[in-house]
Amino acid sequence: MQCTNILENLHTAALQEGHLPEIFHIAADNTPKETKNSTVMAFIIWLLSVLMHTCLFECHVHFLMVGHTHNEVAPLAVSIIGGVLGYCFVWYVPLL
Repeated sequence: MQCTNILENLHTAALQEGHLPEIFHIAADNTPKETKNSTVMAFIIWLLSVLMHTCLFECHVHFLMVGHTHNEVAPLAVSIIGGVLGYCFVWYVPLL
């Protein structure tokens, strides 16, 4: 599920910008059951390998702090900071 979301968001970012980003930033929850696990990390390594001859050459994974709150303010704040810094963040939908 998370790998699909990462790929869909990378595709959306590439369509919006007209090209792949050089550095792809992923903001994720700090939990091993969803994103912080070997399956997702292996997928990111595979993705970088497959896209080796494109402008995408780095993928940064940012984990939220333990004990953070899930509210509507956090994504807005990250979007504003990311926009100012020129980051391309991936947003994922947790399994409901």
